[in-house]
Amino acid sequence: MERSDRELWAIETLDVKTHATRTIKIGGRFAPALCWGPDERLFYGYQVENVSSGPLLRSTAEERFNSALFYLRISEDTGAAASPDSQLTRGSGFISAMSISANGKRLVLWRDNTTPEAFVSELDSATQKLLPLRRLTLDQNANMVTTWSPDSRSIIFTSNRSGPFRLYRQAIDQAVPELVVNNDRLILARLAPDGKHLVCMLDTDFEHSAPLAVVVVPLEGGPVRTIFRDPALSDIQCARSPSSLCLVATVGPVARVYSLDLNDATAHKFPLPHLESFLEWSLSPDGSTLALILDGPKLVFMNIADKKVREIKVGTWSQLIAVDWAPDSKSVYIPSRKPNGDYVLLRVETNGTVHTIQEGSKVPRYTWGIPSPDGKRIAVQASSGENNVWMVDF
Repeated sequence: MERSDRELWAIETLDVKTHATRTIKIGGRFAPALCWGPDERLFYGYQVENVSSGPLLRSTAEERFNSALFYLRISEDTGAAASPDSQLTRGSGFISAMSISANGKRLVLWRDNTTPEAFVSELDSATQKLLPLRRLTLDQNANMVTTWSPDSRSIIFTSNRSGPFRLYRQAIDQAVPELVVNNDRLILARLAPDGKHLVCMLDTDFEHSAPLAVVVVPLEGGPVRTIFRDPALSDIQCARSPSSLCLVATVGPVARVYSLDLNDATAHKFPLPHLESFLEWSLSPDGSTLALILDGPKLVFMNIADKKVREIKVGTWSQLIAVDWAPDSKSVYIPSRKPNGDYVLLRVETNGTVHTIQEGSKVPRYTWGIPSPDGKRIAVQASSGENNVWMVDF
């Protein structure tokens, strides 16, 4: 599947002799799984509309993560579609992978029924280890925590609990969140350097063919300002005052990074020498250093001023899942896994000293850990649920 700026994704065929390509199908809700059958059938997963509720954006949050299995026949001679697409089955969960038997009579599907949720824990002042995690978002929707309020009393997260993704704030001693701003398609939020605004990512608007955008939202609610648009936006990072640095990255064969001027609504290329590809990254709160996870995996720190890069060995840990800075800009938090699959949360100092601050189990699956501005708590993004393998007989 190739990416299309207008509709986000396209299925294409490639002639291995002439290298000519042909677009077969364009859409915005493909599952990341394709499979060839022996009889010129191409199988794929696609998120379907809810029959009872109407279009995708009006479906319930759970239904929007369900995929149906489709197929269409592809001409071996031309690479073009030789039949309309047909739906084979529909079920609960997102199709993440599929495989077909050699005789084409059985196909297996991997359906993902996990749900991203927000957890909070306090750091023990004596041991600097995390106390047991406490789940803060208590529903079955997708809840993605990416920052804190300036006073460290609330987490700020995006959720599809009302249909489209919107921005919410929830106090750590409350069970119900409140809406920050009544705008659809907000899928990521970072606290701006001034502590009064949020720098957010606005998802693709398929109806009006508008690509991903970076927008600024007043923390106490108000009009949204657009700063930057790019169809390949992937993440935003902002420092804290007195620094005014905000960076945004894109995905692709070569990652691009831009610095944002939130006042003038402008973006400028931000060079990353010898670091054309990175998996995860984070900007220190003082705006002086980038932490990046490279293939390997490797953890490197890059000085913003002189662009010098220093690699850090993270003990014997072979998985570095994400990276987020501590408020004092002296260490980073990184989720990882033990050889038996249990999740852990590490604190890695800039001098390379590694501390295990939380030892979990196989579930929930840690995604990242974001400390509160006062450094007393960490919001852990993790997923719970199950994965199942289904078999389809032809």
